[in-house]
Amino acid sequence: MKQNNQIMKSFNVIVKCLVIICSISILYSCKDTKISVKDSKPKNIKSKYYIRGIDVSHHQGVIDWTKVKEDNVKFAFVKATEGGNHVDKQLKYNITQSKKNKIPVGAYHYYRFNRTPYQQFLNYKNNVHKKSIDFPPVIDVEYHSNEALKNLENKKKFISDLKTLQTLLHKHYGKKPIIYTDIKFYFDLIHDSDIDNTLWMSDLRSKNLNYLDSSQWVFWQYSFRGKVLGIEKEVDLNFFNGNMEMLYALK
Repeated sequence: MKQNNQIMKSFNVIVKCLVIICSISILYSCKDTKISVKDSKPKNIKSKYYIRGIDVSHHQGVIDWTKVKEDNVKFAFVKATEGGNHVDKQLKYNITQSKKNKIPVGAYHYYRFNRTPYQQFLNYKNNVHKKSIDFPPVIDVEYHSNEALKNLENKKKFISDLKTLQTLLHKHYGKKPIIYTDIKFYFDLIHDSDIDNTLWMSDLRSKNLNYLDSSQWVFWQYSFRGKVLGIEKEVDLNFFNGNMEMLYALK
């Protein structure tokens, strides 16, 4: 009887170990793995084009944009501003150096629900000159740092404020802003609204963006863990939904 109990205990230990190993394997298989900007090419992407680019902020440190150019990066977005008064400390350097190396560049504003649209417009306008960027302004909307938006009672005010901000930016820069967001935020707050801006969609899980019409999205952020020459830290990787002629037409 004791021998049977020992056998059962040993069996249970083995089963538990196998469960732990399987769980760890599943966890790591779901993570966004490191990927080179040159080698990345998700299968079944709806667009037939594979124009690759990056988006960066001060988190990437001082970037060697000459080497970035050598790594076949075709466009870049840099963080410009956040909320009513924050300015990314690498903004001027990143814009100047990307343009010097003939990499088309855009600048994004990180939206904060606790600041008025006009405060956020002024912050962007005062730090991003019209002629310094090649693409329309970008408004980055997501739940991070906007916890109040998880309360859907705030949705109406958010949509109203977002429309006001995009109207102010459109009027000043002469280009309708692009909205950057992720899949959850999009379906929670934007999908059934009358916001019709083109999208820069962040989605690390999909092999394609088949929940969107191809005309709805212009950029797709598909990795947070890119490897690019000239950038020591991991960097976000993006696709453009078109060819080079179409990319330059955004200017």
